[in-house]
Formats: sequence, C-alpha cells, structure tokens
Amino acid sequence: KALTFDATNGTHGVEFKKSNSNVLLYACTILANPAPPIYSGILYEQTSTDTTYLSDVRFIKNKISGGEYNIYLKYAGGNSATTMKNSSIIIDSNELSDAYVMGIYSEDYAYYPSISYNTITSRANATAIFGFYCGMNYNSYTTIDTMKSNKIHITFTSTSSTQTYGIITSSNQNTVNAKAAMLVANNEIMINGEGNATNYGIYAFSGDSSQWNFYNNSIYIANDVGTSCGMLWEPTDNIGYVANFMNNHVHLHTDGTAVPLAFEDMTYATTSYCRLDYNNYYVSGNPASVYYADTTYKTLTAWSSTYSQDVNSVSIAPTYTNLSNSLRFTFNPLLRAPILPSVYNDINGKLRTTPTSIGAYETNNMNLDLQFKPLISPLNNASFCQNSIIPIEVSITNIGNLDLNMGASPLSVHVRITGVINYQKDTIISTGTLSTSQTINIMMNNALPLLDTGICYVSAYFSEIDSNSINDTVYSQFYVHANYSHTDTLSICSNELPYTYGDSTLTTTGNYDVYFQTINGCDSVINLTLYVNPTYNNDDTITICSDELPYTYGDSTLASAGDYDILFTTIDDCDSIISLTLYVNPSYRDTNTVSICDTELPFTYGDSTFTATGIYDIYFSTAEGCDSTINLTLIVYPTHIGIDTVSVCDSQLPFTYG
Repeated sequence: KALTFDATNGTHGVEFKKSNSNVLLYACTILANPAPPIYSGILYEQTSTDTTYLSDVRFIKNKISGGEYNIYLKYAGGNSATTMKNSSIIIDSNELSDAYVMGIYSEDYAYYPSISYNTITSRANATAIFGFYCGMNYNSYTTIDTMKSNKIHITFTSTSSTQTYGIITSSNQNTVNAKAAMLVANNEIMINGEGNATNYGIYAFSGDSSQWNFYNNSIYIANDVGTSCGMLWEPTDNIGYVANFMNNHVHLHTDGTAVPLAFEDMTYATTSYCRLDYNNYYVSGNPASVYYADTTYKTLTAWSSTYSQDVNSVSIAPTYTNLSNSLRFTFNPLLRAPILPSVYNDINGKLRTTPTSIGAYETNNMNLDLQFKPLISPLNNASFCQNSIIPIEVSITNIGNLDLNMGASPLSVHVRITGVINYQKDTIISTGTLSTSQTINIMMNNALPLLDTGICYVSAYFSEIDSNSINDTVYSQFYVHANYSHTDTLSICSNELPYTYGDSTLTTTGNYDVYFQTINGCDSVINLTLYVNPTYNNDDTITICSDELPYTYGDSTLASAGDYDILFTTIDDCDSIISLTLYVNPSYRDTNTVSICDTELPFTYGDSTFTATGIYDIYFSTAEGCDSTINLTLIVYPTHIGIDTVSVCDSQLPFTYG
C-alpha cells in the first residue's frame, strides 16, 4: 500500500511471474519507462504453454504512468478454461496515463470480476509513436463481470494510418465460467484529434459466442477528417443469446465519414442476435458522409425501419455542461429512457431516476436534492459496551444537479437518540458549497457516553431545504450491552496451587480482579477473594512387635512392615499426608517339656520358679523388646530313700546292685 515503484529510467514498474495469489496493490505510484521499446507499468506475460495464473490479484486506486502499456496481462488465467477457473483479477479506481499504445491490455484466458471506475488518459499525442492507441483492449476468452464507470480520454494528431479505440473487446468474451453477460455500462469515451484517422468508440468484433450488454455509455469523437465510428460490433453468432446496445449516447463531430453504428456482418444485425434501442446517435460538423449499420443506410430511420432496431432511438443535439472534460449534458426530456437492469446509478454513483438519462450521466431536471446517507457512526444494529464512548457522525450527499450555497441557504442538521439513552444535537452549517455529487461528513459528537444498557433508536435529518423530503431522514438503532461486576470467595488447599480461575492463574492467597468477556464482547469483572489453607506432608517411623498386628494408624489398618502414605483431612478439609515407615519386630511362641526329680524343686526356668509338676506360660522379652512366650510342661518325678541289708560272699565281688 502507498508504495512508489519508479522505473522511469529502467523497464517495467511491477512485473509478475508464474502463479501469484492474494496480492493487493493499493494507492501505489507505478512508473514505467515512458520510451520505447516495450515496457509496462504492470506486466504479466505468459505463453500458451503456461498453466500458472493470477488469483485474487487486485489493483486498486493506483497511479500508473508511462510504458507502451499501463497494464499488460497475457494468459493471466493460465492457458485454458480449466486454469482460468482459478484466476481472479480486479482493476478498479486507478488513474492510468501517458502510455503510448494502450491503457489496459488483456489477451487470452483471464477472469475479471470488475474493471471499473478507472480513468485512462492518453499522451497529448496518443498516436505519435506507433500510430495506434487504445484505452482498453480485452481479447480472446476473457470473462468480465462488470466494466463500468470508466473514463477514457484520448487526444491525437494523426496521419492516414492512425487508429484510435476507446474500448476493444473481441473473440469469445464471457464464454468461459461466466456468471452472466459482460456488463459494459456508464463508461465515458472521449476521443479528440485532427488528421485523417480512423477512430472507434467501442469496437466489439469477432463475436463468436460472446455475451455483451452495452448500457448507458457515452461516446464522443471529434476529428476533422477520416472516419469516426461510435460502435462497431459483430454480436454473438449464437442465436441462443441476444446482445444489447441500449441507452447509449454517441456523438460524432467530424468533417469526414461519420458512422454512429456499424456491423461487421449484417447477418447478425437482426433481433435474433442483438437488440438496439433508446440510443442517441448525433452527428455534427460537416460530415462528408453518414451511414448506419452499413453503407446502405444513410439515416437512422432507414436502418431502424429495415431491421426493426433502434425503434425508440433518437438523433438529438445535447447541451454539454463542460465538453472539455466530460460528456454530461443538461436535462433534456427527449433524451430519456427506461432504467436498465444493474444500471441504477450513473458514472458518478448518482441514483438514476425513472425515466433515466441516456448516456453515462444522470441529468434529471435542475433541482437541489440532498440525501441523508446511512450513519457513518454508529452503524445500524451496531453493538457497544456499557460505559464506552462513541462518535456520532452523519453523511449527506448532494444527488441533485444544483449546487447548494450554504452561505446563502444554511444547512440545519439534527440528531435524536431515544430509548435507554436520550440525546439531541442540532448543527447549522452556514459556510461553503455542497456541489452536485459531493458528500460531506459531519461529526455531531465525537464522544457520546453510553451509561445505560438496552436498545437506542436514532433519527438523523436536516431541516427542509429541497423539494424531495423522502431522503431527508435516516433511521437506525444500536445496542448497549452491560458490563458486569461480581464478588466471589473461594477457599482452596495449598496443593491445588497454581489455581486457574477463568483465564487467570493464581499462586497465593489474596484479592484479585478477574476479567471475563460476555457473549457480546463486553468486559465483566469478578472481585475474587482467595483463601489458601495449608496441607501437611510429614514423616513418621514406628517400630512394633508382630503380635501388635494388624496395626491401626489414623484411619488406616496396617498388616505388615512397610512404607505407607497415611491421608488425613485437616479442619479445613485439606488433605495432609504422613509418610509412615513401619518396622515390625518378631515375637516368638515355643513349647518345651522338662522332667526333673522332686529333689530339684524348686525349679527355676528363665525368671520363673516352679515347685510342682504343671503347664506354664513363661514370658521373655526379645532384644527388640517384644514379648515371647514358652509354653512349658514340667514333669517332677519323686525320689525314694529305703534301707536294705544284703549279705554276699567275697567270691561274689564285685557285686552289682541295681
């Protein structure tokens, strides 16, 4: 945007190669080398073997100067109908000047949603270098949805070989992927020169299956000698489509040959192939000859009666408001026609009335007609948030054909807002001039506060100043949505940190303002108080004896030695963990049987003393302090003392007793 490409001492201003997509050149200055050989302000040149193309490429509001061509595009949609489906090029609102052959040239397979609102101005002598100049030339399988409101002004000094063209369109136009016929409307073509030249306003030839509608164009050719032709065409040879040439203004001023309308082949001049009506063909000067359609028909009536074409067309001299720079003429009730589809505004965007003016300019009877445009701000059905501020800006256009001198007739503008907001503002503009087709924007308030919520109704109008009150008032509405403020209190445990609330992440206890957006995009705030309660994580080690199993710790029951996480809940309902290591030492239980003699009584076993036969539990403590039990069976045998006398012989010795 707003860049300068200066190639005045080089070659091309901007050159594209291969496939390009999503490109916007906006408000740029593009300068090509103004001298031969072939240079262009914008160049895209391919051959019939290339399948690459331009897609969504837009040239908007640029100033392009110099070169053989201001814009040169060849095979911009690739080399076939298949690749062309993917192409799209818009050329709108550009200023093209100083090319020495053509303003815009497009050849072979290209799709243009719009080529409109461009101004193309030739050099002071457009044909000095090559003896040829054309404002716009579209050739071979080009599809253009809309070509409207372009201004083409050509000046030349010629020799006998000189040719000038306003618009050339030829060979299968709008036959590939076309949504409808090409709309060529509201274009202004002015060709001025001297010398023995051949000049064409619109040259539509080799129709093949082309689909065209030429509506409300204005063509003026002024040349002292040579041949001047307003419209030369060969309509489609497809009888299934009827081309239209209607509501056009053609004025030829010449001392040479004047041809307001010509056909390449009269076969296609019938109503089966085309329809012509409500045109104005006017010839002035001292023409050497005049004919219509072909040399057979010397008058409009002769042509019209033979082919039943141009039945309502006329030949009337217009009165131009300023022929040096436009073809706008004053109101003439004889130069009126029905409004045509898709041509509801004129070349300047002015709304056409019914009936409308023939040609590119709406020239209804002189009157002052101000139109209140839709509000610039606030837009109808816009939404805003409470406590925001908005501007109140209105727009008024003079759609009449009489200027408003606000010094003599002040303009009173009023705005009323009702609903949840009540507001009134009145402004009087008492200086300056609101010229025809001019728009002024008025800032009524640059900072209106929106304190309440709900729907607001706006009416904006100006006090009666013209005869047409229908368009003096506009109505709209807008909405004011609430911002919300709430409080909230949360208690969490420390192991829940960091804590997410909405799109905020909180890491500690505190007071926070947490912002949300409502479904309407308005900020809402929650004043949050966050409490963080502690959680605990402690260690504990316990040693027990195996006879204490199962062992209860808190609300957990443990059956063996090991490491355990014991969960507790604090008074604040926060989980706490004790990491417990439990050691379990063994306890023993054995049995033993001991037999003694009663002479060994009392008998000591461990730290117990026994005096009789019996079964006893004897308790011990291990080295780890764990109780152990021996189940003792004690048997006590009696002992006996007696006296015995035995007599033996010494021969019995040794003597065994017992």
